Amino acid sequence: MEVREKRRKLPTRKFITILIIVVVAFLMLDLNNRLAELFNLREQHGMLELQVTDMFATKQYLITKQAYATSVNAVQEWAREDGHMIQAGDYPIVPVAPPEGEATLEPFVFATPTAVRNIDIWYELFFGR
Repeated sequence: MEVREKRRKLPTRKFITILIIVVVAFLMLDLNNRLAELFNLREQHGMLELQVTDMFATKQYLITKQAYATSVNAVQEWAREDGHMIQAGDYPIVPVAPPEGEATLEPFVFATPTAVRNIDIWYELFFGR
C-alpha cells in the first residue's frame, strides 16, 4: 500500500512544482513589461519637466517684457525714437538740405603707381641714391 501512495504523491509534487514554475515565469514576464513601461513613463516625465521649465521661463520673460512695455520709460523711448516727438525744453534739430547751386564736390584724384624694374630695386638696395 505504501508504494501506491508514493506513486500518487510523486505526480502531484511534479505537477505542483511545474505549476509554480509556470506561475513564476508569468510573473517575471509581467514584471518585465511593467519595468519597460516604468522606464518609458520616467523618460516622458523628464521631457515634460523640461517643457514646463521652458514654459515657465518664457512666462517670466513675457511678464517682464509686459511690465516694461507699460512703463513710463518705454512710452518716452517710443515717443522720442519712433514717434519723433519732443519734450518741453528740448530743442529739435531739423537737418536742412543745402540749396541746389551750392553743393559742389571736387573729384578726388588717385595717384597711379609706376612700375619699378628689378634692376632699379637692386641698385637702390646696394648703392642707395
